[in-house]
Amino acid sequence: AFKVYGEIEDGNVIVYENTQKSRGFGYILYKDVKSAQKALSVPSKLIDGRQTLCMLARDEGKSKTSDTSLRRLYIGNLSPEVTDGMLHDYVGSLGDIEEC
Repeated sequence: AFKVYGEIEDGNVIVYENTQKSRGFGYILYKDVKSAQKALSVPSKLIDGRQTLCMLARDEGKSKTSDTSLRRLYIGNLSPEVTDGMLHDYVGSLGDIEEC
């Protein structure tokens, strides 16, 4: 659901520090802005049986000259059971990624 729009550079699920369970959201970083824009054309993706919502991530504290803020997507409504590994497997099954 993500790789079809372009090459993914990075991805991670945000977890609670004490339990290591998903906080219900994560991030995907595309290699280029055009791919991220294409992915946003269909903002809802099915991951681990749940309909997720994708939007541009807020890139607070980053330089305004960086295009990272235009390439990083927020993915919300992830299952509490989703891990970095599961996200990596999901995205990896769609093609090569550099890091997740």
